[in-house]
Amino acid sequence: MQDWQITNKITCVVSDNAANIQAAIRLGEWRPVGCFAHTLNLIVQNGLKVISEIVGKVKSIVEYFKKSCTAQTKLESVLKQMGLPILKLKQECPTRWNSCYEMLERILRVKDAVISTLALIRNELNLQIADWEVLETVVAILKPFFEVTVEVSSQNHVTLSKISNINTSYSTGNPSAKKCLFRRYFLAKMNRHEGVSCDSCLKNNFRGRRYKCLICIDYDLCAACYESGATTNQHTTEHPMQCILSRSDFDLYYGGEALTLEQPQAYTCPFCNRMGFTDTALMEHVTAEHADTTLAVVCPVCASMPGGEPTL
Repeated sequence: MQDWQITNKITCVVSDNAANIQAAIRLGEWRPVGCFAHTLNLIVQNGLKVISEIVGKVKSIVEYFKKSCTAQTKLESVLKQMGLPILKLKQECPTRWNSCYEMLERILRVKDAVISTLALIRNELNLQIADWEVLETVVAILKPFFEVTVEVSSQNHVTLSKISNINTSYSTGNPSAKKCLFRRYFLAKMNRHEGVSCDSCLKNNFRGRRYKCLICIDYDLCAACYESGATTNQHTTEHPMQCILSRSDFDLYYGGEALTLEQPQAYTCPFCNRMGFTDTALMEHVTAEHADTTLAVVCPVCASMPGGEPTL
């Protein structure tokens, strides 16, 4: 890059989330940005650990039909008798994103035929009714992750600007239960990777080809700072109020230069009034201890702005 004389033209480098790759990027004094689709895959893999036993049973069923021509032929025969499409089961590949979702979604599509076939030839492999019910719920929850990963995965186009639109589509209106769960889990986990915690702070983070202030409530409130070529000090002075969940690190990118202003880390849980949390610790605490509460968590800053609304 020095030979090509482009080192001063690089704002950030997108890669997977491997620590060695990100460390190498920092050696060049650039900002490493984890691949969004890869981050989603890590989130899904972590979430699936809670149903690893059921997923393991599904893998055993799929492997049995893949290895036995007799079993596969019998399954196809049962599918024909039931008037269902002749679909083959899909195996999970750990290195292929979304493959677990595709495996679970496919076995649900041929559920009745699989149950009937296994009852005839290998009944001990059959899943319990409760297992099937869990799979149906899990597939419904994983579908948004699948859709988002497909949307942002591209070899020929930059897709970073789609992220705020995707977040909005899963956060506005009257979302279904599975989308609410997706939103809560997605934002909580993404906070660890990108420092993103609330909808207002997500808005327009990645508009255009360079980063904007990560904690601006609305791009319109600080556009003048960029248009007039303001310094970091001017920007922070004119900056509007800050969301309590995104205040620990103030990252501002202007003209390819990364600048950081440390802010105090002392947050209070809005549910139990416990004090002294960092931003990430507060998000983990709320997710773990207050997941079933019906009380809406309202960001006090976002709520005070025009059109403010609950963010968690």
